[in-house]
Amino acid sequence: MIKTKKGIASTVFILLVPLALSYLSPSIFGVFAGLVSRNSEAVSNAISKYIAYILAFNYVIAFCIALLRMKKQGVAFCDVGVSKKSFNVKHIFLAVILGIGCFVFLNLLPDILGIYKQTSPTNSEGGFMFFVSSITLAPIAEEFIFRGYGISLLKGKLPVWATVLIPSVCFSLIHIYMGVANVIWALVAGIILSIFFLKTKNCVACMIAHFCMNFSIGLMYAVIAFQ
Repeated sequence: MIKTKKGIASTVFILLVPLALSYLSPSIFGVFAGLVSRNSEAVSNAISKYIAYILAFNYVIAFCIALLRMKKQGVAFCDVGVSKKSFNVKHIFLAVILGIGCFVFLNLLPDILGIYKQTSPTNSEGGFMFFVSSITLAPIAEEFIFRGYGISLLKGKLPVWATVLIPSVCFSLIHIYMGVANVIWALVAGIILSIFFLKTKNCVACMIAHFCMNFSIGLMYAVIAFQ
């Protein structure tokens, strides 16, 4: 059993890994691109073109680091809400409703009302990869790290509000590349998903809810693109 303070610090460190990668990876890629081309505009265009691939790489690395940390801490998958019981029909049904509901009230309505508009990838190749990553790697990696791992290991060590807020803030900040409005949207969505996880203790259900949100956003982009 890990000590409380050490356990909190270790958990927060894992929560910060995706955030650190979201800043470091584009910069590192930019350095290598700069070695190939001395043109700053060409480097910027290269980062923009391949940002979806960079983000996909970040998800894989962050997920693997969380798994390694779990193994070192002796934390089992069932401890973070991943088990046969995770495929509870009621939880999955609620997850689908929650995911679509979050999309409607946090994204679609604000977009229709002109409160804010989400930033979508402009490059067609990058846009497709971004969509694929957002409905596969993002729901799995983000929910596993921020909800399953983060909340499970912080719960009981911190007040409930802090257990919900810390992972949600870290989750929201990795969306900074999409603009401040999207950070706020992600924060609200993160808090809702965190509460859902605390109620169900089901990380797989959170992944499904996240998938429904991102898939709905992707469909919205597609409709806008073909208008």
